[in-house]
Amino acid sequence: MKYGHFSKCGKAFTVTNPRTPTPWTNYLYNDSYMSSIDQLLQGKSKFVINYSQTDFTKGDRSFYLRDNESGEICHLNSASSEGYSCSHHLNKTVLTRVALGITAKIRIFVPTTDILEYWTVTLTNDTSKARSVSLFSSVGFPDESPMGGSCVFQDGVIYKYSFPYHVYYHEKEKVEGKRAYYYMTSDIEPSTVDMSKNRFWGGYITDGIPAAVKNGACSNVIGEVEDFIGAMHHTFSIGAKETKSLTIAVGAAVTKDEMKAVKKRLTAELVEAEMKKSDERWDELTSTYKIHTPNEEFNHLVNYWLKKQSSLLTRLNRMGTYCPIRTQFQD
Repeated sequence: MKYGHFSKCGKAFTVTNPRTPTPWTNYLYNDSYMSSIDQLLQGKSKFVINYSQTDFTKGDRSFYLRDNESGEICHLNSASSEGYSCSHHLNKTVLTRVALGITAKIRIFVPTTDILEYWTVTLTNDTSKARSVSLFSSVGFPDESPMGGSCVFQDGVIYKYSFPYHVYYHEKEKVEGKRAYYYMTSDIEPSTVDMSKNRFWGGYITDGIPAAVKNGACSNVIGEVEDFIGAMHHTFSIGAKETKSLTIAVGAAVTKDEMKAVKKRLTAELVEAEMKKSDERWDELTSTYKIHTPNEEFNHLVNYWLKKQSSLLTRLNRMGTYCPIRTQFQD
């Protein structure tokens, strides 16, 4: 069974059947951040400080499209093959879903610097009439802290503070300066939000469609001492053949001010400029030697993807605490 194909230039592989034998994962990264993204956009994100890796998402990215007039719903990154394709590029992953008369594209990439990832969602109305639709976007945040904690929405940012493990509350000042704020923000103010996984789903069972999506709105209630989630609901009015877009940033910060700064500068123009920088970086990285054989797929593998793998593995060496001196010399 064929699951996809390389692009003509070889810099992308498009998955056309989402039910692959195993997760087909793309790794997007810079020197301090790495995100694993499979053909359904699932996979954890982590940051690296002094050879120490920290997962700050649970790996469950989800996107739902709801027609506000009919109430019809599509899980955009489900395993259904209808209207589906997902392209893994060297520096980004783009999932496309055609459903409910809308063409939705979800692009995820990691900039060349900064400890965050950008999601850009574009919705194109393929019909000849104006549409009102809702987009629900979510990501799970872990909470390993024995102190519990909360997840809140403030100044346009959903965030949770991950209290350092094995630290007394009155000694909290000793661990200030840690990258412990995990956040989600967007360039358009959300209509409603959720910070509790149970409230978003309507209980602890997380199959099917979340209750918030069915109801057409999130609860706007903070999450406390439970499974935390960043879930945003945005409403769009889209004219015939018109396209609307949304940009979301998900990352980890040291302070609230750092999160606010990300929110303040988050625009589509900024993200496209960062995308261009990333494109230029990968063009430079893969422009060294090239081979040309009768086997095009082998050419693509050597000319682009093995170079990416070598670059990735050197960073994985730096991201580990096992034999750090040895791996530095090997690097």
